[in-house]
Amino acid sequence: MVAEVAQAVGVPESNVIVAASHTHESLTVFIHGGELTPAQVKEIEHARTGSVEAARQAAAHLQPARIAFARGEAFVNINDGELLGRGTGVDPKGPSDKTLDVVRVESTSGQPIALLVDYATHAQVMFRSASKDGGYEVSGDIPGAVSKIMESNPAGAPVVLYMPSAEGDQKPILESLQPAIGKLPATDEGAAGWGLLDILARRVAQSTFEALGSMAPAVSNVTLQAAASTVTCPGGHVRVDNQTHQVTLEDRPPVAIPVAAIRIGDIAFAAVAATWAQKSARRFALLRR
Repeated sequence: MVAEVAQAVGVPESNVIVAASHTHESLTVFIHGGELTPAQVKEIEHARTGSVEAARQAAAHLQPARIAFARGEAFVNINDGELLGRGTGVDPKGPSDKTLDVVRVESTSGQPIALLVDYATHAQVMFRSASKDGGYEVSGDIPGAVSKIMESNPAGAPVVLYMPSAEGDQKPILESLQPAIGKLPATDEGAAGWGLLDILARRVAQSTFEALGSMAPAVSNVTLQAAASTVTCPGGHVRVDNQTHQVTLEDRPPVAIPVAAIRIGDIAFAAVAATWAQKSARRFALLRR
């Protein structure tokens, strides 16, 4: 996909970052090898052609613009407790990054062109929740709901992209499907879970509006830079015993991890390839120098 997008808009591949919002309510979630279903093949092709077409449309509508950055906080995520082997699925005392970053792109007259919202949480409020006719529904979950809210609000922008930041051990604080824990039986809120999703999405949207309210004036005189490289890290594999929840770490050979960065003024978009997911997606983070 990177090569196709780069070719479509005439830029080097190092200038392209593919960032997946990682919704768990997708036909393609949890593909770990093996033969794909016809529906999954169709969904992957839809994502590929859609990405290329979106890039072409963006290139066709280039215009002078200004860019601004703001940092806020949102309180809708929690540590999933996986590293400690917690059977409850959450670790209230575990590290949890509440940072919410916002990038605004506007016209030279100040009209919004696009927003990028970056917040660390998996998109799984409705994961495996039977909400329609006894089955699951496809959803953009928190990323999709936040984008919809922000795009339909005059104070938002026509295009709102949502990035899940370093979401590895971060999950929504509310989920429609709850596993059995101790003496508490499993429960599924079903269609009512969409209300939980709306609550969390509205909280992220509100935090985004608050960040926009404190945002410094946008600038247009910036330098654009891009680079790609590879770093080597020690290899390891975390194994959790489903019965005892004991966690063991196994040493593995060193892992070469592709990294990339695009810098616009003093805003840096940094990407680390998710090698555990067949290097097909890239984690996305916003950093400010």
